[in-house]
Amino acid sequence: MNLKDLASLLSGVCKLHDIVYDDKTLPIKFGPDCYVFYGTPLTDGCKSSGKCREVAYYALTGGEQIEIMLVSPHSSTP
Repeated sequence: MNLKDLASLLSGVCKLHDIVYDDKTLPIKFGPDCYVFYGTPLTDGCKSSGKCREVAYYALTGGEQIEIMLVSPHSSTP
């Protein structure tokens, strides 16, 4: 799978999880079947006040589906 295809698939997965993702910004390969991308979670605070924050997520592509996980704010990764 190339990065453009992955970005397109991520866009759909993010919509299911109320995360805004710009599929023109390609994910970054972090390791085997693991990519980092940035998205904006549509929290209640974001929706009501417009104070939204972009955060880093992992995209795990090794299974039948793409799984996304929030990157811990305390980790040393992106």
